[in-house]
Amino acid sequence: GVATPITTPIPIATNYISCPTKGTLQLSSLVKTTFGSIIWHQSENGGVSTIPGSIDKSIPISDTVYASAMYNGCESSVVKALVIVYEKPEIATVDLSNLNNVQVIVEKGTNPYEYTEGNKTLSIYRVADLGKQTFGTHQFKITDANGCKTDSSFSIEPIPLVPDKFFSPNEDDKNPVWNIQNIEFYPRTD
Repeated sequence: GVATPITTPIPIATNYISCPTKGTLQLSSLVKTTFGSIIWHQSENGGVSTIPGSIDKSIPISDTVYASAMYNGCESSVVKALVIVYEKPEIATVDLSNLNNVQVIVEKGTNPYEYTEGNKTLSIYRVADLGKQTFGTHQFKITDANGCKTDSSFSIEPIPLVPDKFFSPNEDDKNPVWNIQNIEFYPRTD
């Protein structure tokens, strides 16, 4: 026959720690026992028994569930399972005040962030560090310290070039140089 345990076996608790995903998690799936039945508690000290519900795996949460096992009228010690759904990082702002130093500022998620655009990975998102044209759409991935990823993009509209109306290099010191406003934003033009 099957040997009967002398003490009530402690249940096995499994933490659920994840980035946001689709679906629902039944909290009762986090604690299992080999003998007897599971009793759910409101705290580590036991207390009133509860019935755990479920969580939406797409909504950030940080919680703990507590349970013990009941076998042959004896109760095991209480175990706990962590339930954590991290926040995904999101763009808070794109600072376009200086086109020579365009920066993406991220909120939510957990610092430090990594930014990947094409084959370049940056610890601070600055367009200048990508070695590419500023204008147009920038599509990139933000990965936070927990490994949560977000695909993001933003666009920078081209700045018009404004050439001087007159240019007369005739040595009278009036309009000897032809200036073009905003030319500095167009690489490879000097």
